Amino acid sequence: MDADGQNQRRLTFDVSFDGYPSWSPGGDRIVFASGRSIFVSVQAGVDSVEIAAAEDEYLEPYDDVTFDHEIFLIDPDGSNLVQLTRSPSFDTDPAWSPDGNKIAFVSNRDGSDDIWFMDIDGTHLVNLTRSGSDDSAPAWSPDGRKIAFVSNRNSQQDIFVMNADGSHSFGLAAAPGRDHAPAWMPDLGFETRDRCLLCPRQGGPNLGF
Repeated sequence: MDADGQNQRRLTFDVSFDGYPSWSPGGDRIVFASGRSIFVSVQAGVDSVEIAAAEDEYLEPYDDVTFDHEIFLIDPDGSNLVQLTRSPSFDTDPAWSPDGNKIAFVSNRDGSDDIWFMDIDGTHLVNLTRSGSDDSAPAWSPDGRKIAFVSNRNSQQDIFVMNADGSHSFGLAAAPGRDHAPAWMPDLGFETRDRCLLCPRQGGPNLGF
């Protein structure tokens, strides 16, 4: 839709879950997560309508092979669907790098939810976190040098930042409470330090540097 909410247009029409869209920097492609691949491999007797209903209720049983979410690309008009990941794992939450060359995403293919990235054709997959905890919600810094993400590695859900190659990760929000959905401040000519807007906690917004 337009920025004012006008001219809304539906891009996908599959019965399964489609979500977590991320624009390419040039605006010519959209990457998103979808459960549509489950309908190719579901076993006989499994009702695809029931699976779609379960997805709609966000049940998301990660260990159930029928919920094999993958990463896809489409054009902004909904055409030219391309599947990027093909794994029995759960791949979701893609985020396009600012230079347009990489896509970060979340996958449990190594046993826990980790932050991965890949080339935009789905090749050269790299696990960036490998913490043994659940890591999610990758968000690239405007210059592409860092990735903010959510992790429960400290026994609670906190915001972390790491270099784009997975090195030097550190936590930003260590106070009690659940922090999620990191989003970077645009590069608008501020001084060179990195800035990341954290999800507000009870009591007001919290800006981490």
